[in-house]
Amino acid sequence: MAQHRARNSVHGLSLGDCVSRGRHRLGCGGAFYTVAGIGFIIFIYDLVFAFAEGPTEQRRLTRHLWRMGFSFFLATGIFFFGNNHVLPEMLRIPMFLSAPVIAVIMWTLFYALSTRFSKRTSG
Repeated sequence: MAQHRARNSVHGLSLGDCVSRGRHRLGCGGAFYTVAGIGFIIFIYDLVFAFAEGPTEQRRLTRHLWRMGFSFFLATGIFFFGNNHVLPEMLRIPMFLSAPVIAVIMWTLFYALSTRFSKRTSG
């Protein structure tokens, strides 16, 4: 049980320890508040999008790319930084673990920005 708990924790402190024992340590809620803050920004952006006068297909596609890119970023970040114990020992080097996450960020930025600012018209 202790071995399983140590694998699912960051620096020996699991999220369950933060919640159940009421510890106030630096880093217990940092990731949660970061994701919640980004979610709030996306919510505000959705409100602006919803009340806009007839959003264009280009803006809709850009919005979709940002949402998909953020979800893919979360998935790769959680797998490569949080669950890397399932990878072989020789693949657990920081350069290898960060490469897919950085690639997702770069691809999302490139395609979302190039879609948003392209001169191509739809239809």
